[in-house]
Amino acid sequence: RTGRADAKGTAISFFTKREVDFKTDVELLMNQELLVKDFPEEVEISLKLIGPEKDKQPIKFLMKKQKLDGDGAFHEKSKKNTKVNLGGPSKTKKKTHGSVNRNMLKNQAKKRKDK
Repeated sequence: RTGRADAKGTAISFFTKREVDFKTDVELLMNQELLVKDFPEEVEISLKLIGPEKDKQPIKFLMKKQKLDGDGAFHEKSKKNTKVNLGGPSKTKKKTHGSVNRNMLKNQAKKRKDK
């Protein structure tokens, strides 16, 4: 590990051919070139890859896309949704519920009598 709190230390980084670009980015960030040494031959190299080293495989989508037939929203209504005009009243009178303005009702009744 590197030194902490203004103490000196040595950092050792291992990188593969795929990670050379990351090493270059680190060098640019630190404004310093890193010393690169060859990997010792006596060290045994495993061919088994760990999670970050593996190539990411595309996620398989389990949900199937619905195939859209026709013109989408622009279509004729189905037979069950077609309404027939049966000739009922077009407007209904408002029924009063709750509080009623008594003075207004008196004036309306008075106007009816005067007619």
